[in-house]
Amino acid sequence: SGVCAAVNSSIITVTVNATSAVGAVSTNQAICSGSSPADMTIASATGTIQWQRADDLAFTTNVTNLGTNAMTLTSAEVGALIATRYFRAVVTSGVCAAVNSSIITVTVNAPITQTITGTNTVCIGSDTTLSSTTTGGTWSSSTPGVATVVAGTGVVTGVSDGTSVITY
Repeated sequence: SGVCAAVNSSIITVTVNATSAVGAVSTNQAICSGSSPADMTIASATGTIQWQRADDLAFTTNVTNLGTNAMTLTSAEVGALIATRYFRAVVTSGVCAAVNSSIITVTVNAPITQTITGTNTVCIGSDTTLSSTTTGGTWSSSTPGVATVVAGTGVVTGVSDGTSVITY
């Protein structure tokens, strides 16, 4: 302007981030209470990964961050579960909006409670019949030299003096 020399404006460097993206996730799992699930994975991610666990499918109750910036959430990072839990990966690329993966449901099944009933004393050469409150199992004897058991019926026969653990 006027007699002054032209001055260049200031410069600024602009960083452009890729859009946040996340690929397919592992399938749902079912485990027994007190067990740890198998590792959970995402197929791909554009951005930083943060795994989350929640008590509800809507991710509104007890949401907890787990693991590190990794495609795999390990069984050790999850730990043993005693109730059904929900998992997802939240991926954020720079300043771009975060995206959530599909939810992985880990269903925790209660242990099977069973009771074995029947007489737990038998003479050599005699039989006693045991029964269980559950069905579909197989009877076995820890020491068949002391007591045998018919796998499908629970009929125990005393063979020699001693003790034997019968399981179903």
